[in-house]
Amino acid sequence: MRDDTQIDVAGPEPQQMTATGSAQLTFSAPGRYRITATAPFPALPKTITIQALPPAEARRQTMLDRIDVAAGEARRRFVSPGDLVAEEYRQAAEAVARWRAAGSPPDDVPPEVQAGADYSEITPEQAAAEIETTATGYAQAMAAIRDIRLAGKRSVRQAAEADIETTGERVIGQLAGVAPPQP
Repeated sequence: MRDDTQIDVAGPEPQQMTATGSAQLTFSAPGRYRITATAPFPALPKTITIQALPPAEARRQTMLDRIDVAAGEARRRFVSPGDLVAEEYRQAAEAVARWRAAGSPPDDVPPEVQAGADYSEITPEQAAAEIETTATGYAQAMAAIRDIRLAGKRSVRQAAEADIETTGERVIGQLAGVAPPQP
């Protein structure tokens, strides 16, 4: 490149410079850049467009964050819609455990158990069994999601730079496939 070549960069980080010998452009922000070089000889002006990738560690962190989000979405598939429903499930399971520890007295049914019995038009004992079954399934699902999430994040951390996205997308796909059994 001639010493008097003018370089204009349009994109996330606009730049202007005059080349002195060889010029090197670096981009710290990812995105699409249009680079125009202009000099007083026939080959120029010349415009090229490039797609600058973020640095590897930024791409890696993005994938780790996306895996956490996908795990959260997988967890939500196991509870009814609404706020704090998982907490409600935990509270109901704890109430059943306390009731069982007290010998399941029919005259002292916890409100969480009685509400389930009333809703499903079943006995408190049947409602307690349903709550226990749901709690066990939920705990197993949460453990499986955690295993996939942490093993996947480890894979992304260890992936070669060229494999960061494909490794992360594979894990996200696994998490997307985790769903409660259909009735």
